[in-house]
Amino acid sequence: MAKSTKIRWTKARKNELRKEVLNFNRRIRSAESRLGDLSYILPQKQTASEAMEKIQTLQEYRDYLAAIKRATAKTLIPETYGNDLTTAWRRKEIEIREKRINERNRQRRKKVDELRPGVKTQEQVGRLNPYGRFPSDNDFFLRDLGLKTGDTVKYEELLKKIEEGYYREKAELWRTNYINALINEMLGPATFAGDVVSMGLANQIYDLVTGMDISTFLLGQLSSYSDVLQINFLYDQKGREAALERILDVWNELIRRT
Repeated sequence: MAKSTKIRWTKARKNELRKEVLNFNRRIRSAESRLGDLSYILPQKQTASEAMEKIQTLQEYRDYLAAIKRATAKTLIPETYGNDLTTAWRRKEIEIREKRINERNRQRRKKVDELRPGVKTQEQVGRLNPYGRFPSDNDFFLRDLGLKTGDTVKYEELLKKIEEGYYREKAELWRTNYINALINEMLGPATFAGDVVSMGLANQIYDLVTGMDISTFLLGQLSSYSDVLQINFLYDQKGREAALERILDVWNELIRRT
């Protein structure tokens, strides 16, 4: 993937941004009048100065303008997305973000070398990493599997181990803890902040993790992917979205390869 060009804030770009932000806020105010008590589902009004602080590249600038231009009277209407009441505009933006993530997934696959591509049954999980969201669970599995940090383990051996009820019960508890962390540290704060993009990403991760085979979950947590898969509280919206995108990328890649 080609690197995005760092943006230069020329006078023309600043003027264009201010104009589009003003138009966006005008449409939001109009939608507030129409929706009344349901206006809480609308996106927050923007300021050009805050947008300029967040936008780092020319592509981000183009994406931002395109997104706020898509907020019109036709899209700023109530719509159910999953279990949430949002707007047609938010739903569309989430779909656009998903397409971008999928494209990045395709371009990053060659860089994911812990698991060798093209092998129906993976021969190697990768070098085990002691750093995970729940180190005590990680240490527990390493010890009970007769392994130590830095060892390699065959995927088939891991599958055999977790078929035993004892290991499966502990693995499911680990997954429950992971889901609780996702809800408490990511989904909850995103919901409170009205960060619908992060909410959509977190819900996708929730669906993936709860629906995946337990062996795939362990594969992620016990391999060198575990540092990327950590769930941490992030107050900054941009940082939260970036972290959730990375987590979603890795889980999708692991599912594809197992």
